[in-house]
Amino acid sequence: MRQRALLAVALGCGPKLLVADEPTTALDVTYPGGNPRPDRELRERLGMALLLISHDLGIVASACDRI
Repeated sequence: MRQRALLAVALGCGPKLLVADEPTTALDVTYPGGNPRPDRELRERLGMALLLISHDLGIVASACDRI
C-alpha cells in the first residue's frame, strides 16, 4: 500500500519524467486490486516520460514504447 501511495504522490506533482525502479518488486501478488503498472494511457494523459527499470519483460513490454 505504501508503494501505491508514493506513486500517487509522485504523479500528483506533475512530473515530466517518472523513474520507476522495479515498481512491482515488493507487491503482494494476491492483492485483489492487482499490481499498479505505469500504463501508456496514463503517461499520455499526464504528458510524462517513463524510465522503467525491471527484470520483468512482460511489464516492460506492456508499459514502454521502446526497449
